[in-house]
Amino acid sequence: MALPMSRPIKLKNGVYYLQKRVPADLVEKVGRKITKISLRTKDPAEAKIRHANRLQELDREWAHLRSDAITLSHKDVVALTKQRYAFFKDQFGDNPPSVASTQNEMEMRQGVGYDNSRLEVWYGRAADEILKAHGIKVDRATRETLLREIHRTDLQSLEQVKRNAEGDYSADPKANRFPEWSPPKAPESGPKEASLPHLFSLWERDHLADNGAGKTVSDFRHKVDSLIAFLDHDDANRIARSEIAQWCDYLRHEKQLSGKTVRDKYLAALRAIFRTGVNKQMIPDDPSKGVVIKVSKPQRLRPKGYTDQEAKQILRQSKQPFPLDSRVGHGNKLGIRWLPWICAFTGARGGEAAQLRKEDLIDCDGILCLRITPEAGSVKTGNFRLVPIHPQLLKEGLVDFIHGCPPGHLFFKLDARNSDPKVRASSVYKKVGDWIRTTARITDPLIQPNHAWRHRLKTVSRDCGIGSEYSEAIMGHEDGKASTSYGEIGPKALYREIKKLPFYDLE
Repeated sequence: MALPMSRPIKLKNGVYYLQKRVPADLVEKVGRKITKISLRTKDPAEAKIRHANRLQELDREWAHLRSDAITLSHKDVVALTKQRYAFFKDQFGDNPPSVASTQNEMEMRQGVGYDNSRLEVWYGRAADEILKAHGIKVDRATRETLLREIHRTDLQSLEQVKRNAEGDYSADPKANRFPEWSPPKAPESGPKEASLPHLFSLWERDHLADNGAGKTVSDFRHKVDSLIAFLDHDDANRIARSEIAQWCDYLRHEKQLSGKTVRDKYLAALRAIFRTGVNKQMIPDDPSKGVVIKVSKPQRLRPKGYTDQEAKQILRQSKQPFPLDSRVGHGNKLGIRWLPWICAFTGARGGEAAQLRKEDLIDCDGILCLRITPEAGSVKTGNFRLVPIHPQLLKEGLVDFIHGCPPGHLFFKLDARNSDPKVRASSVYKKVGDWIRTTARITDPLIQPNHAWRHRLKTVSRDCGIGSEYSEAIMGHEDGKASTSYGEIGPKALYREIKKLPFYDLE
């Protein structure tokens, strides 16, 4: 019997529904031969309207399933978010919510930041709706750009809603920043377009396959987005060497970034992306080649590490109880209590110390060690290491503290909303850095609050006769020498050396 396809069908309970045969080429992807969708109404006139609208949506969904994932330019992605801005205007343009509720919503969204996993949680459904409405499927790099632009658009929309709630209905000065959407042309046969997002995705695939750090991926993506925004296009074959030089000048003189940051962060990231394009034969040459940024050697006005007085001041303050009315979270309190001590005797990076777990306390033939491993979060070198616990840490009660903790991370707990240990650890050690500035009162801007412990441990190691190969093993430095990869520096040797570090006299 032929299925009725052109009109809504009424169920026994009076509710209308749509029934449509799935095209044969999509049955495997959809997972069924016939689609049935409730129209959620008993009104026949309303059912006809919803039926027609849902048929159009189905056609777009099926076109989306048939399409290959494409790469969109940054300009096209911004154009897609225009409908998101229009949504806020239609919903709240005449009757905005209160200033307080709008401000609260803004603060919540600002707290999302630009971490991809959090952006997906907040804006994934909105991105799906936008892409479905236009019948397109995008690659991973384009989707991540879209999530960031939806986030940016929502914050702009909420700013306007807040102004409306305050009685200011003047036009949004940035309302016209959205370009008009132009559907992408069908891709021509032959090799894929050498777009910057595509080259980035190729680099990212190789980087992660080689166990590269996830933090580097997000950092490089930011640099690629910066160049795309500056050029207003993403075609790598159109980029001239002079444009890369102009971009670097823009970063230095307009964005006020240091020459070292531009050279070692921005330019280095793009060079890695372009090298990937050359190696994959996507582009003929590297347009950043030959671009030179001269960096003057900075003046040294003080040691990079903490002085004895500063170190003692921090460690002494970390043992002080918090006021009863303190709003510092429990995990951050534990971090403030123990991270300075752990860093002082291990030279661990802030994130490495903050992501330690109960199971990272290891007994190696009677020597208690802390295991710093990428299994717990992020380790710059990608390699695990064992660091024996210094006698003063034992005396201070670190081992007792760890034994008393539940399984898992010591200074934070993961949940469905906050599932990335790298992000959570970063939050903890940044809070500790803020505490060092405000409460421990180490305010010298030439000091990096958490990293200064690494510089100090290197200095103290030299003072007390710990050889460089041992201090590098303790701190997780890799010198790149082939000889270093032979043999192991085990816990016994490291404990013999680490005991040379002097106790801190806090009396």
